[in-house]
Amino acid sequence: MARPDRSELAVASLLGALGLAGALIAWRVGVAGSAASDATGDVLDATRLRGAQVMIGEGYITRTGEAYLDYERARRRADALAAAGLPEAAQAYRKEAASHWFLVRPEYLDPQGEYDPDRHRDAWLADAASREDLEPTPHLDRAEAEEQRMVGLLRAGLVVALGLPFLTVAQVTRGRLRLGTAVAGAALLAAGVLLGFAVWA
Repeated sequence: MARPDRSELAVASLLGALGLAGALIAWRVGVAGSAASDATGDVLDATRLRGAQVMIGEGYITRTGEAYLDYERARRRADALAAAGLPEAAQAYRKEAASHWFLVRPEYLDPQGEYDPDRHRDAWLADAASREDLEPTPHLDRAEAEEQRMVGLLRAGLVVALGLPFLTVAQVTRGRLRLGTAVAGAALLAAGVLLGFAVWA
């Protein structure tokens, strides 16, 4: 039985390596696509949860701000009536002010004693963020990174695939044509694999 030509074995090995590289790149593209899809879903979830918390928080902040304004109005009327010598009327407004004060969050008053809605809003969102994922930016960055990885892997796959016709020609030819097409196919395979590894890392 005739021994197989070494060049034939080399070309066959290169074709096998090309098929394996293509399969690995296709698998990794699928993984990157799945990761990008998951990250995009996380972006939508975080955005939705943040929007919901903002709406709920604004309700509390509005209620607190109205209670503070009602408290201040009643307190000033009480002070004015007391200064005018009407203690009974002043006492009634002090009771009204006290009833509004129960809805005021004193920890969100500034050093001048005025209600600070921005501080309340920031604290509300910080507390909500400690319990739920409200920040879409990291997920968006991850989705973009995975999409870029997918694009890079697809380019690597294209370079690998370009080696297939050269290796196919090398398999069915002899002599210098086989050598030239085999070298070209091997070079494209190596370039695609290196590009794939660079993107994969």
